[in-house]
Amino acid sequence: MRIAYLISQVPAINHTYILGEIQGLRKHGVAVDTISINAPDRPLSELNDAEKAEQAGTFYVKQRGAVATAVAHLSLLLRAPLRYLGGLAFALRMSGFTPGEVPRWLLFFVQAVLVGQQVGRLGLNRLHVHYASSVGLLVGRVFPIRVSHTIHGSGEFENPRAFRLREKTHYAQMICTISRFGRSQVWRFSDPEDWGKVEVCPLGVDVRRFQQLERRSREDDVFELITVGQLAPAKGQHIMVEAVSLLRRRGMPVRLRLVGDGGMRRSLEEQARRLGVETDVVFAGFRNNSQLADLYRDADVFVMSSFAEGLPVAMMEAMAMGLPCIASRITGIPELVVDGETGILVTPSDAGELAAAVERLRNDRELRLQMGEAGRRKVEREYNIETNTARLAEILRQHECTGPA
Repeated sequence: MRIAYLISQVPAINHTYILGEIQGLRKHGVAVDTISINAPDRPLSELNDAEKAEQAGTFYVKQRGAVATAVAHLSLLLRAPLRYLGGLAFALRMSGFTPGEVPRWLLFFVQAVLVGQQVGRLGLNRLHVHYASSVGLLVGRVFPIRVSHTIHGSGEFENPRAFRLREKTHYAQMICTISRFGRSQVWRFSDPEDWGKVEVCPLGVDVRRFQQLERRSREDDVFELITVGQLAPAKGQHIMVEAVSLLRRRGMPVRLRLVGDGGMRRSLEEQARRLGVETDVVFAGFRNNSQLADLYRDADVFVMSSFAEGLPVAMMEAMAMGLPCIASRITGIPELVVDGETGILVTPSDAGELAAAVERLRNDRELRLQMGEAGRRKVEREYNIETNTARLAEILRQHECTGPA
């Protein structure tokens, strides 16, 4: 079996699990040709060997240039005018003809023509999409290509009408969600007649890479918290900083390590200074997988205070390393973090409840160990990338000859 994969950006440090998924599919007999809307997020010199290999074989849409793009559109218009004009009309209809949306959907149409022609040059009629579903939707309306999507959430569920979730589900050959919660939301915003094409296949991590090891001993007795993710409003990191302040006022030595970067960094730094915990909140920036493993070994608990999530891969990595987790009781997270078993779930936006959960784990080493062990077993059982990519390969085969083309 051979398919094309359309991704918003590959390689991307925020989405390393997609590269793992592609590699896993290849191991399970699915040949994957990658197409990326955007160029890699780092210079070639900063990519690892696997990323360099993927970059070398990837078709990059935005690097085609104006002349090549114009030629692609003109050739399709002359060869198949009805398909071209029908796709353009469909894109405008998806925009709702609103001033802010028309340019976006016209750009999606421009990119869809380049993607569809590349799929044709590869001799393929199957396209699976991550994080570029609007372009994928249009590819399926312009070309005789069967399109399927992985819907991650939770952004898609916040404004499903603008995202055109109903239309994407209707016209897709298959929709894959990464959690049962995600499936419920796709069902919620789509027609019941299309529910049968929605499959659940969680993401996963390489449990051999993130092995459970003894925590590193430290000279101080500071209780180390770690969180991994983009510094963005939806991640709610301000709640963690406030919780650190509460714990420090109670006399508990605690350190929060924020791994990742983003637009909220300045605001978080200012909050830490204002609360007097600037030395207790460490901004570690982006880290690769090997560096992350070292940071997990230094930590006592993984913390996530998000307001919105899909199903965090970083949390799976931490659990694979044997770290107990404290996380918001939202979206698909309870499918991963079982309250009282693999971690503690807290009310989102409640810094006091988060601080109490940290204090509970700090004061009960045996509970930390039990939750860490249980979390490791759960990831091995349900979120192992080897197992889950095998399942995805089977799902793709099951839907190989179904759906619109």
